[in-house]
Amino acid sequence: MSLPKSAGSFVRVALGLVLVALSLPVTLCGQIALYFATRRAFPGLKNTAFKCAKATRPYRFLIALAASSHRARADPPPLVPAFLFIPAFRIVAVRAELSRMGLRADPLSEALLRSLPWASPLVCRAAFGYLQLISAFGIRWHKYPLAGADLHNVPWRDVVALRTQLIDATLRESDATQLVILGAGFDTRALLPLSSMARRFEVDFPPTQAAKRAAVAAAGIDQDGAVTFVAVDFNKDSWLDKLVEAGFDPKQKAVFVWEGVTYYLTPEAVSSTVRLIAQCCSGTTVVLDYFTQELVRAELFPFISRALRAAGEPLLFGLGEAADDDAQRAWTEEHGLELKKHLPGGSKGARWGGVLSATVA
Repeated sequence: MSLPKSAGSFVRVALGLVLVALSLPVTLCGQIALYFATRRAFPGLKNTAFKCAKATRPYRFLIALAASSHRARADPPPLVPAFLFIPAFRIVAVRAELSRMGLRADPLSEALLRSLPWASPLVCRAAFGYLQLISAFGIRWHKYPLAGADLHNVPWRDVVALRTQLIDATLRESDATQLVILGAGFDTRALLPLSSMARRFEVDFPPTQAAKRAAVAAAGIDQDGAVTFVAVDFNKDSWLDKLVEAGFDPKQKAVFVWEGVTYYLTPEAVSSTVRLIAQCCSGTTVVLDYFTQELVRAELFPFISRALRAAGEPLLFGLGEAADDDAQRAWTEEHGLELKKHLPGGSKGARWGGVLSATVA
């Protein structure tokens, strides 16, 4: 968290911190109400965080996500709620925060959080009201964009900001004609003018995608036919076959965005997916994030791994060791890709993960 220099700004931020702390009970109640409203509307939607709460002592779950997992490193804990009971909402909430602070323009993320049609406006305001507080009082929990020395020691709290930065840059710089977001959740990139890609596809689990489409419609976001939604049951269907059936052309260059997914899959499933992408035409790019083996083995931020395992959704895939900054290149080459960019998280010798982009040769 960055602190302002002037005394007046410091007082304003301090007052904001007090109000955010006082609003925590309201935020918790709002998020719990949102959880049950979402489960009623979309019973198949995954809710990993809430299952973690049920699998462990709830008070420990809430405290650990805010502070305990950060004790293993010199990383000040975020005081703002860093969790939501629907995992897909956590990322969009961070991006709404970045937008409200003027760090990354994404008004659609803000609009989605205000317009969940299956929850009352009061519930949405309670669940996400802290976003208005932190923007009104100039509180910055996340650094964005990350540059210079900040890129050499990225704290855990900036995991979403780190991967957002590389994904956005890849989309802006690409000359591909197709965008594919695997496991899109509530990602708004396909609706934002981040690139000139003519064809945009979102591939996701049917209940999650149904929730996203309902929220987009309720927010009055004009898609103008720009996004093709591809509902896939990843346990039964071939996502690439479904994608081609929806109009994707593997002979045309594309960018695949695979964010917040790999570590929940087996190494075999991750390899299979990446090898399918490698079968597309030369110049096709994939951007994905990962955790290191230490985090997966619960040697780093152990509560995260243990809570997820207790909830039945363990971390399964780790890429490289915390002290190895070369494993990513070898892994991409092994899968028929060429590493283009790599932004690691944590400090050298103590990496918790990162994000990379790789291209089909």
